[in-house]
Amino acid sequence: MRYFVQVAELRSFSRAALHIRIAQPALSRQVRKLEEELGVELFIRSSRGLRLTTAGEQLLRKAYVVLDQMEEISSSLRAGGERISGTVSIGVPPAAGEMLVPPVLISCDDAYPDLRVDIVEGFSGFLYERILGHELSLAVLHNPVPHRDLDIIPLISENMYLVGPAEPTRLLAPASEVRSLRGVPLILPNRPHSLRVLVETTMVENNMPTNLIRHVDGLVIIRSMLRAGLGYSVLTYGSVHRDVRAGVLSARLLDDPPISWKLCLVQRKDARHREAVGAVIDILLAEVQKLVKNGVWRGLPQLPSDVATAP
Repeated sequence: MRYFVQVAELRSFSRAALHIRIAQPALSRQVRKLEEELGVELFIRSSRGLRLTTAGEQLLRKAYVVLDQMEEISSSLRAGGERISGTVSIGVPPAAGEMLVPPVLISCDDAYPDLRVDIVEGFSGFLYERILGHELSLAVLHNPVPHRDLDIIPLISENMYLVGPAEPTRLLAPASEVRSLRGVPLILPNRPHSLRVLVETTMVENNMPTNLIRHVDGLVIIRSMLRAGLGYSVLTYGSVHRDVRAGVLSARLLDDPPISWKLCLVQRKDARHREAVGAVIDILLAEVQKLVKNGVWRGLPQLPSDVATAP
């Protein structure tokens, strides 16, 4: 099954053989044996390479689940079957990850020392594709599109702030009404980043042009540009709370009308059975609640009603 997955992902017997360090003829025999056992063809072979048949695509989806189960069983047996173990990978966008990842990892290490948690940072669109492709166990996403293979748990509806230099001498310091964004020089990510789509949609709804002066796909760089007085951006408070508290950035709530986006926790439905994933979800929900309670994460909590109160 692992051999099949490698060939399916790389679309090449030769590349798969190099990756898993096995002779190509032996690899081909193993895949052919699997096809004979199942009674179906898994690949269409042509001069242009390999592509999966319909049966192959179905098997690939199921193979990821089976291999995840085997990894969890193996880890559990090595740990004596009494403690939660295995590997859980979490995809997080930059701002949410900066706040959420450290406390989640600390809590996971304290509660489940045999559990390994891997972190992948990326924008929501990138992470959405990764979790659909079975490359992540969980993902924290902004405004995820519903999908039949995904469970979506709302976490928080985040309010958006106009963020700029602490003492804006070179640029206009606008009021908190959305209409006051007219003409403000904005620094935003490229499309299809959900923040860019959200801001531009809001501007269109209010019959205002967007004065976009820079396209920057990186929160760290955007913050540095704001501190240098090179423009403004529309961000969540959590993404700049340290700079605001340090007095190097200003943040004004855009509340007339409010601009908000929903942050959600996403998991694959076929991962519901994994004890390790469930344990990480519980910790993640508790840490989100704690951040909201402490005022670091500003917005309307959307957590499920059965989430335990964070200590």
